[in-house]
Amino acid sequence: MEGVNTKFFAGTEDGYLVYTDWKAEKDPESGKLVSSKPVYAISTHAGPVHCLLRSPFYNHIFMSVGGWSWSIWKEGESEILQTSRSNVKFTAASWSLTRPGVGTSRP
Repeated sequence: MEGVNTKFFAGTEDGYLVYTDWKAEKDPESGKLVSSKPVYAISTHAGPVHCLLRSPFYNHIFMSVGGWSWSIWKEGESEILQTSRSNVKFTAASWSLTRPGVGTSRP
């Protein structure tokens, strides 16, 4: 699997965003393949993560939507931007397919 990106984001129903590597590594003591620990797991949304989207223009940029907020992330790093808590829950989001810096979320 050389040359294949095995790192990914996952959202949980508890509002956590997890960034981890799917690639298994050999344990030096036992010799067995073991999965690696998450690079990070952050409780960022006050409710389930409903949507997790990669930017169509910048494949290292992601948008997450859950609870009463949405966030923009850079792969391998933490949040770039998080909205303040809204008075409505967000359930969906979308990146613009024609304008690189435009995204939208929907209650």
